[in-house]
Amino acid sequence: MKKYFRVFAASVAVVMSMALIAGCSKKPAVTPDQYLTFFLDLAVKNQIGDAKKLGIPDSEVKKLTDEIDKQYESIAASDSSGLDKESSNKLIESAKKGIAKVKYNIKTVESDSKSAKVEMTVYPVVIDEADLTPEKLITQDEIKQLAKEYTDEATLEKKAQDLALDKVCKYFENPKISDEAKTITVELKVEKGEWKEVNEGELGNFIENSLYITK
Repeated sequence: MKKYFRVFAASVAVVMSMALIAGCSKKPAVTPDQYLTFFLDLAVKNQIGDAKKLGIPDSEVKKLTDEIDKQYESIAASDSSGLDKESSNKLIESAKKGIAKVKYNIKTVESDSKSAKVEMTVYPVVIDEADLTPEKLITQDEIKQLAKEYTDEATLEKKAQDLALDKVCKYFENPKISDEAKTITVELKVEKGEWKEVNEGELGNFIENSLYITK
């Protein structure tokens, strides 16, 4: 089940990397933290901020939102769990709601006309595998209760699966958030009037490994 969060984290990292590689802002008049927050809000929370204020054209925002949709579609297409499409999509939507609850803060710690250092702090979602064991997802008492209502074996199995799926979805939608933060300081430079990473890919790697943790 944790694979949904793993793929979402990778998808967010792709979007952030695209944003910095593309260098959307033709005139970095706003602070670098505002710039990065815009894209992280877009990728994690599906919130579109004030792109015009940041100098980000609508065409670039659409390009990134299309990429987000593409990444989500790839999750469903690559699902090998044996779930039907409806169940898989339900899990994906629940995981999206859960990942949107990740807490983060971005602030500029150093900045001049040519470069900047931005500190990103993330409090990740916690996926406790002990909460997702078969015994936790559906108890023997629940199975017995279902067996009283559904005597047909195939129907009983389907109802038990639906009950377990609902529990997983609720778990995804209301995740625990870690008290322990992950932090990185990213160096940016102005190149042709655009913010770019000094160490390309550094931020994407951090995000991919920081939006969720398992235990």
